[in-house]
Amino acid sequence: MKNVLSLMLALGLSFAAADIQPVPTTLPLPAARAPLGQTASIDWNTQTVTVEGAATTRPGLSQAQAYLQGKAAATADAQRLLAVALAGVRVDAQTTVKDFELQNDDISTRVSAVVRGQIVGEPRIERMPDGSSIVFVKMGAPLGSATNLLKVLTPRPPAPRITVNVTNINVVTVVRPAPTARFGGLIIDARRTGFSPCLLPRIYSMDGSLLWTYNALDARGKGVSGYARSVPQAQRMTERGGHAALVVQGLAADRCNVIVSRQEADMIRAYDRVTGFLSDFNVTLVF
Repeated sequence: MKNVLSLMLALGLSFAAADIQPVPTTLPLPAARAPLGQTASIDWNTQTVTVEGAATTRPGLSQAQAYLQGKAAATADAQRLLAVALAGVRVDAQTTVKDFELQNDDISTRVSAVVRGQIVGEPRIERMPDGSSIVFVKMGAPLGSATNLLKVLTPRPPAPRITVNVTNINVVTVVRPAPTARFGGLIIDARRTGFSPCLLPRIYSMDGSLLWTYNALDARGKGVSGYARSVPQAQRMTERGGHAALVVQGLAADRCNVIVSRQEADMIRAYDRVTGFLSDFNVTLVF
């Protein structure tokens, strides 16, 4: 029956000590990657979420005392931030992890387990002019752990078609090898389409037909799809097909639903019948 709000409340009780106060922090919305130096960062390249908690100690403590006392409070603050970050991760184009938590207590329990996270590196301490200290603790968790919660979901296939309203699109005719060519994966360049990463992206054709989706029972622990910031980077991801992957251009996106031309969709289906890279989740999306 737990949820993120109750977890945050419970963690907040650990700050009752009079000489240790958590530093107020702000958390940017989970996006492709938060700017370096922000409180939280979701890296879709490595599919990890990292946060940095902080706590102050009262003046007069030695550095060792400040370190020991501040570390516990900063760790609890990092757990709180991790809970917020994971709750806001988009699962698909319509829902977030928090939405699924409200529907399923088992998912809430699994997310709570992920929230414990792992401390990344050594906590650092900064001495203030007034003699107080600030202790920082960085904590991370793999998004693959969040993906594991999908194993308790009943697969919910989306509607077989969507309405695609895209204007001023110049569809370039691309000459491809014969469909007997063997591709080991698929790379879609979705930059400049408004695409944003999520745990369960889907691929549609311009005619509105569904080209590729997920099955929660078969989802990889490391994520349904891979993400990269450039096509060359995607081609270095050998576990998703690498240089053997077919590269196509995305035309538009609805959050994390990416749309390709009818011609490209037909080609993808033809090549997939040869090697089955779609059912193997050998899909990388460049954003």
